Amino acid sequence: MHPADAKTRELATVCYLYYRRGLTQTEIAGRLGKSNMTVSRLLREARDRGIVQFRLTVPCPSDPQVEARLKSAFDGLDDAIAVENELLDANHLKRRLGQAAAGYLPFFLKEEIHIGIGGGDTLAHLVEAFDDPMGLTGITVVQLTGDTGAMARLGNETLTTQRLSEKLGGEGFFCPIPSPLDQRSLEDGEQLLARFGSKAKERWDRIDVGVVGIGTLQSRVSPSREGYVSEAQFDRLRKRGAVGDILLHFFGLDGRVVDTTFDDTVTAISWEQLERVETLIAVAGGDHKAEAILAALRSGRVNVLITDRDTALRVLEIETADCTKTEKREPPCPP
Repeated sequence: MHPADAKTRELATVCYLYYRRGLTQTEIAGRLGKSNMTVSRLLREARDRGIVQFRLTVPCPSDPQVEARLKSAFDGLDDAIAVENELLDANHLKRRLGQAAAGYLPFFLKEEIHIGIGGGDTLAHLVEAFDDPMGLTGITVVQLTGDTGAMARLGNETLTTQRLSEKLGGEGFFCPIPSPLDQRSLEDGEQLLARFGSKAKERWDRIDVGVVGIGTLQSRVSPSREGYVSEAQFDRLRKRGAVGDILLHFFGLDGRVVDTTFDDTVTAISWEQLERVETLIAVAGGDHKAEAILAALRSGRVNVLITDRDTALRVLEIETADCTKTEKREPPCPP
């Protein structure tokens, strides 16, 4: 190797250990058998030669005051992001929320971590916007729901899991288990469930950080729910008071699952397993999802909420109004 190439390689190695692996100069010196002063000089030289360059990534603008109100109103909420959404249509709002989540997720990354991810357009935008995995190793990305026959849509769970695992340089664990509706048309459905079910459940028990969307019960089954839930089931769930869902576990405004019989048939991480996830990040926005988001927060499963400012204000408005109605019968809600 030419001496210049060897020097460049040395500078690149020091920069990788310092900026990507997060080692201190003392740790790098010990690993490479050099002094702290030499490591410091090599880092300066790398900057001067342009081997390492800095790029300032401005996060999506958000409203700190609204975020503080959310955290104050919901005891189990450790953090909240309320991005500005002025003049954004529904599709651009999903992209903005995905970008905000992509900028937030790296704060939780560490080696040997298990990340669970759901599906839907917003989470697909998260993966699209995700960058700079910091050179961590041993990361496993786990799909949290089984597949349906609708494999070509943007929010496909397997595709989202695959892309995120590739960007993180980690292993993807997929869930090729048919949804309840697909199982009826597959002769080997029971064999598939037996083959993959136990492995999926084992992986779901090991999730450290989960990233999920929040669904709402609209007038018809949304594209992200097609193949999982029929129109008749949607009608039944609405009649029982369901306002939203996380990974096909449907809950009422009080945050409780409304139909445990249906819940048990869903090919997804269980409601109880979600409770054991250390950090569950929910990404959802739009005024039509306000009640569903409120219910998800009341469920106690969500630790981090990434939404838009207007939806956050609507959630707080509904929560305050509901507290006013019940304050004579129950302890007052959080301020």
